[in-house]
Amino acid sequence: MKISTLFLSCILIFASCTKESSLHSLIQETDLVKVFIISNGNIPMVHYETNDIEKIKKWKNYIDENSTGASNCNYEGKLVFKVFEDSTTMQFSLQNGCEQVSYILNDTLFVKKFTPEGISFLNSLKQAQ
Repeated sequence: MKISTLFLSCILIFASCTKESSLHSLIQETDLVKVFIISNGNIPMVHYETNDIEKIKKWKNYIDENSTGASNCNYEGKLVFKVFEDSTTMQFSLQNGCEQVSYILNDTLFVKKFTPEGISFLNSLKQAQ
C-alpha cells in the first residue's frame, strides 16, 4: 500500500512539473481571438472574433505543436490572440498541403500544422461567408 501511494505521489509531482508550451500559455492567457481570411483583393473576407473563454481554449486542439509546416506556402489569413493590451498575430494557410500557421513567440519562429479539427473550424468560417 505504501509503495503504490509513493508511486502515485511521484507521478503527480512529475505531472505538475511538466512545462506548458509557449503556445498553450498564450492561449491560456488570451482574452480575445480574431480570425481574418483574406480574399484575392487583400480585403478580409471573413472576420470572426470571440472572447468566450471555452471557445478560446479550443485553440489548443487546433494547432499540432508536434508538427512542422512547409516553408513554401502562401498565407491567406491572420489570427490575432489578444492578451490584455498585447497581441500576437499569426499568419495561416488553408491551401491543400499547406494547412498551417506561422507565428513568433519568445523571439522564436514556429511553423506548425493545423489539426483536422482546426482545419474543419477554419473552413467552416470560410464557408459561412
